Amino acid sequence: MPSQSPQPAPQTGPGAHGAEAAVNGVHDVHGSAASGPPRFYGLLKAATAFLATTLLLQGITAGQLLDGAENGGEIHRSTSGVVIVALLVTITAAILVRRGGGSARPLATSLVTAVLTLVQFALGDSGDTAVHVPLGVALMGGGAALAAQVWGGHAYGAETP
Repeated sequence: MPSQSPQPAPQTGPGAHGAEAAVNGVHDVHGSAASGPPRFYGLLKAATAFLATTLLLQGITAGQLLDGAENGGEIHRSTSGVVIVALLVTITAAILVRRGGGSARPLATSLVTAVLTLVQFALGDSGDTAVHVPLGVALMGGGAALAAQVWGGHAYGAETP
């Protein structure tokens, strides 16, 4: 009768999927293999896409304003309210994802974006276009980077130590 080598006992607990995690390089907050995105990750993806779109819309309306379009300033000002809504939804989604075991990176990035947006509003109200316009460009880039980070899957605890 052929001898059979003993099978290792299945692991349970936080390190149960260590071999799989070592191969994939993906761990959840407990050190075990991540089984996929945390709850509300779809909401975070949608929110970051919405935020990036609203920031792009602000850039478009800023161009119209600088070109002297009729009501350009009014349109640019009114679309800033949509940016606030997009930021609030994004921050809320990032909090929910973080509480579900996801990375803190999207939350931190969203909060920095919110602070810079408040500075941007103050600069726009004061008429300081020399700083307002470049900061607006930077915010558009930051919104796109945040969306790329989230849509690329780097926001659900997949960072390696």
